Amino acid sequence: MDSEGVFQHLLNNLFFEYVCNTLLLFLGVGTLSGIMGISTAWFVTMYSFPLKKILEWALVLPLAIPTYLAAYVYTDLLSYSGPVQSLVRSFMGNNYSENLIDIKNIGGAVLLFSLVLYPYVYISCRAAFIEQSICFIEVAKTLGKTRIQVFIQIALPLARPAMIAGLSLVLMETIADFGGVDYFAIDTFTTGIYRAWFAMDSQVGASQLAACLLLFVFILIYIERWSRRRKSYQNTNRYCCIDPKVITGMKGWFYLFIFSIPFVGGFLIPVVRLLYLNFIISEGSRVVLSPLAWNSFLLAITTALFAGLISLLVCYGCRMFPSVIKRQAIRFILMGYALPGTVIAIGVLIPFNWLDHRVGMSLQKWFQTDSALIFSGSLFILIFAYLVRFLSVSMGSVEAGLGKVGNSIDSAAKSLGSSSMKLIRKIHLPMIKASFLSAMLMVFVDVMKELPATLILRPFNYDTLAVRVYHLASDERLADAAAPSLLIVVVGIFPVIIISRIISRARLGS
Repeated sequence: MDSEGVFQHLLNNLFFEYVCNTLLLFLGVGTLSGIMGISTAWFVTMYSFPLKKILEWALVLPLAIPTYLAAYVYTDLLSYSGPVQSLVRSFMGNNYSENLIDIKNIGGAVLLFSLVLYPYVYISCRAAFIEQSICFIEVAKTLGKTRIQVFIQIALPLARPAMIAGLSLVLMETIADFGGVDYFAIDTFTTGIYRAWFAMDSQVGASQLAACLLLFVFILIYIERWSRRRKSYQNTNRYCCIDPKVITGMKGWFYLFIFSIPFVGGFLIPVVRLLYLNFIISEGSRVVLSPLAWNSFLLAITTALFAGLISLLVCYGCRMFPSVIKRQAIRFILMGYALPGTVIAIGVLIPFNWLDHRVGMSLQKWFQTDSALIFSGSLFILIFAYLVRFLSVSMGSVEAGLGKVGNSIDSAAKSLGSSSMKLIRKIHLPMIKASFLSAMLMVFVDVMKELPATLILRPFNYDTLAVRVYHLASDERLADAAAPSLLIVVVGIFPVIIISRIISRARLGS
């Protein structure tokens, strides 16, 4: 089938379904994850209750669970032959043969994606609530406002930029997801792009679908920025320690139970089920993990190091030599995280394929020899795609860290004869060490979990943990997929705990 026929076929038969399913996921996950993230952030910030210190970092842990992994685990748990329905049938009688729960649909995808993606909203909103001046809350209380009114009328509007930032990450992750929606057989733009590329063998058709998705993303970004025009969200400069309301007794334990549900559903249940599958069902997976772990680690650490170094140099250059063009360039780079992995894969593969072709023609002409795929058949293009996608993660953190370093420090160091490189090494890097390390850790975790870009761009016979989990789960071999899945989760736990501790210490005057 020619390329024009592929896109016309998709446009006539599947395009409307792609749009509807993507919008339903977009709206459902955005609403549910927003409710969970904002409510839990406000609760752990403004109230004191049993086990609060544990819950405030435990609520971040679902961030270590990839969306496709949650889809695999809950499908196994809630399937007809799974433990939940088997237990229900044991109570209702063996003659009861109906399928009670069907999670492989839009509603199930919305619930599962929200359970593992809400920490983006929780992290950003909790940081905003912690950094808000207590003066606003105290003034509102003197005017007779209840805590609910203070939250709705004062705290939430002031936290809107942070809330939008967290929701944006959630929505972009939802749009970019491939493994979960593919396993649930939900046709979205991402699965359509992948199908057009591999099943229909049409790069042009996949590129046209990717362009439609890219236009959709840009429209969303423009609408969000337009909605915040001419609005200011400033705090006062007066800070004091937050005095949380103490909740004791059965009421405190009840609130703990309610607000720990996202952690239990998004992290505890998947991890316990994976441990059971790995050590009880499969008696230790026979999948050889060492080469897969090494491949994943090599890609993740290389990308993280390059992302950290590039972010530091770019942000430092804009700090020392500011200009409108450089600021706009940084904004353009920061949009990379909004692009799904499939779109980025297609965007980088087409020009590198052309470059490989030109290099091959030159070698054939001048040296009478054929060349292999120098760029598009190597790890170079995969790491390049990762940088395009995740550089915004590290750059945002590094830029925020440098923003807290006063310009007077730069002037003082220069007056003492310090060079630019020495200023970075001796002054800036030690002062932004936490932000710099957090940036690289987040890139490391994101690369470990990344699936669609890796599936499209990886060299032949080069698998990672995420790719192996996807293939094993697609073959319904979830017990064998448990070991690499657990390794991905373990790697992701430590960075999110570090980030939670950094946020906890973020408040001035504490």
